[in-house]
Amino acid sequence: MKKEDGYTLLTVMLIILVFTTLGAAILTATIGGAKRTEIREETIVQDSEAIKSIEEGVAVLKNRIQQFPFSPPGPFYQNELDTMISSHLTQHPTLEISDASSGHSLDPETEYTRVYEVSSKGYKQNFSKTIYITAMPGFLKYGAGARDTLSLHGGMYIDGDIYADKQLFISDEAKYKYDGNSKTIVSYFPTVEKNSQLILNGVAASCKSSPASPCFDSALNRSVHWLPKTADQMISDAFSVQAPVLGSDGGYIDVKLLPTVTSKLKEMDSSFTEQQIEILAAGGDLLTIKGQETVGRTLTKNEYQNQLTSDTVLHEENVIGGLEPDKNHLFLKDSYLNTDSVTLNNDKWIVVMGDLILESAAQEEALIQANMIVFGDVMIRGDHQMDSVMYVLGTTNIFNANIKKVNGDGELILMSRGRLDIALLNSFSNPESFNEFPNQLNAFLYTDEDAEIYSVGSYVYVEGGIFSKGSLEFNSFRGDTVQGADDILFSLADPENEGEDYYSKSRLFIRNDQRLFIDKQQALPAVEKLDVIEEPYRKIN
Repeated sequence: MKKEDGYTLLTVMLIILVFTTLGAAILTATIGGAKRTEIREETIVQDSEAIKSIEEGVAVLKNRIQQFPFSPPGPFYQNELDTMISSHLTQHPTLEISDASSGHSLDPETEYTRVYEVSSKGYKQNFSKTIYITAMPGFLKYGAGARDTLSLHGGMYIDGDIYADKQLFISDEAKYKYDGNSKTIVSYFPTVEKNSQLILNGVAASCKSSPASPCFDSALNRSVHWLPKTADQMISDAFSVQAPVLGSDGGYIDVKLLPTVTSKLKEMDSSFTEQQIEILAAGGDLLTIKGQETVGRTLTKNEYQNQLTSDTVLHEENVIGGLEPDKNHLFLKDSYLNTDSVTLNNDKWIVVMGDLILESAAQEEALIQANMIVFGDVMIRGDHQMDSVMYVLGTTNIFNANIKKVNGDGELILMSRGRLDIALLNSFSNPESFNEFPNQLNAFLYTDEDAEIYSVGSYVYVEGGIFSKGSLEFNSFRGDTVQGADDILFSLADPENEGEDYYSKSRLFIRNDQRLFIDKQQALPAVEKLDVIEEPYRKIN
């Protein structure tokens, strides 16, 4: 019996020992976990402070750069930048800023663009980001935008920032035209890629359509069923699947089309004035205008050729082709480009004193690597590879066109003083994904006037952006369409059948990657102030 009592005591002591050991281990793990949590929280705070230091520093620098009246490119401009950055670092001691421009193909004597590395210092984990100081027009930064009213009707998809200066209207109902009749179709609200920003400076309203409360009346004007919303309410209520985040307006940099065109023409004939440019854009004859101011009559071609710079060729023919790449080419009348290839040096221009039609020859792709100024209207149709900057003083019509990059690089940047129309792209095509677009527009399109873009029956893919100085309206459907006898036959995308990616059936897709246009700086329009473009943060190892 005493032996059994001894075994019992030993067992109890062993149990106590086991639990004591387990308790100590748990306590040690808890203390260790608490210490690791404390260290991790300290690291997160340190990382946050380092990023905040860069964020605040870049914001202040950006504001100073946008407000400063810099000298033209050259030594004085560089000295102004160096002085500003030196002063900035004095006020922000946790930052380092180093010049990284030498790693890019920049001409400091003729270009504003500079590249800098902005880094935090003094933290356990430091961060860095690349910034570009450049004279880039504001419209190039946005997938969709308007200086007046921006309207997003239906289930489009936008991968890029959105700009609405005065008014923003969003609905799940889109307008369209078929066989001469104006109609509407209910779809979905727009979807926007994650982390895209909405810049809204004015008022906003949205409408969710129903049979009892349609978004448009019989005349296709906005109905009484639109509800005013704050910017936060728009983000939560007026987008489907994914919504943008609310961004801040860093100051829109406007475009000066007429002064830019005048400056380009002065490089060919120093006597050009803005008044003459206006008369020519209204249909005036170049040889008559130039002759009246010199000899009191219309000049002959040879007489005016002698007044032009030696690197400018005057053309009386109306077919563009076989051009010398190291010269400017000035066409006196309406012109037609129907050739396999046109290539000019980056600093040379094709100038058309009339309308221009760009059309690929014999159903083959036309390769166009030339900057252009057109005083009349432009029509682009057919298949093209384009790497160009275009100024159009009339209207622009992109009709059943396919505009690709040149060998995977470059883009069309088109600025139209008149109205912009895009029609009949991929009509009634129903691709399975975003990668199956038969036709696409690799282009940044800008207009001084209003614009309406319809992608209800059409399927429009834009790699770049569309921007209006006036009002811009998008109308889009999400799903498949078939051409019917009296109307379009619609098949709305269904989340239950298509899955979470049903938004990929959007018939309008815009992607803007905020690229930098270093190779086009000299061709881009004059701007009123410089801007700062930022790349994402990265850790410094």
